[in-house]
Amino acid sequence: MVQVQEWAEIRAMKAVKGLSIKEIARRTGHSRNTIRAALRSPEPPRYGPRASRPSKLDPFKAKIHELLGEDGAIPSQVIRDQITAAGYGGGKTILDDYVRELRPVFAPPRTFQRTHYEPGELVQFDLWEPSKPIPVGHGQTRRGWVVTCCSGYSRAGAGTLVFSKQAPDILWGMSRCLARLGALPRKVVWDREWRVRLRAQAGGLRHRPPRISRPSTSSSSRYARANLRRWMRSPTVACLRQRLRSSTALTAPGLHFA
Repeated sequence: MVQVQEWAEIRAMKAVKGLSIKEIARRTGHSRNTIRAALRSPEPPRYGPRASRPSKLDPFKAKIHELLGEDGAIPSQVIRDQITAAGYGGGKTILDDYVRELRPVFAPPRTFQRTHYEPGELVQFDLWEPSKPIPVGHGQTRRGWVVTCCSGYSRAGAGTLVFSKQAPDILWGMSRCLARLGALPRKVVWDREWRVRLRAQAGGLRHRPPRISRPSTSSSSRYARANLRRWMRSPTVACLRQRLRSSTALTAPGLHFA
């Protein structure tokens, strides 16, 4: 590649000094063909970005935009299958690179922020079923569920054993958990599934629809589940409940059971 200054020097060596092409090539370090091309060119060389070559993907970019506009999370393989059926004959890599570059425009990344609760602001409830039936005496067992709650601020928790998922039993379990905490929060929340079930079963009860809670308050519930699995060998319900009530030291700090 000959720069503008070198082009002018080559032409000066030939026109002013009368040097041969061989000598000019020796002094400049360029090949003879490069020297000949510089001497034949009436204008200094111009260098700029090359024109982009057409891509096999160009005719299908509008279709890709349409698919991403309908579903920003659509897999690249699905896009490839659809445009291949329309005549695309390019490779997989060029399509994946283009979709990876374009996807954030149609599906911006989600942003998150830390959830903060004030004291007494919120208590989250959850309902879970132990993996084994609960012994109720005389060799009999019943399906049981545990209503758990956790404070959004202190993570203090409580739990209550119930034997149905009907609204009266669930509401009784909630009242027992709140009694164990010793205070009423300003707001009570359930996860999505049990919010729908309670609203359907509550019937004529007038209440504000519970809001969906963040998962950050479920650590005490998970801690309780891990411990309760060890107590399912209790011979009676009374024994199991006694273990639940006396389990504070064995579980998370501030976690109580009724």
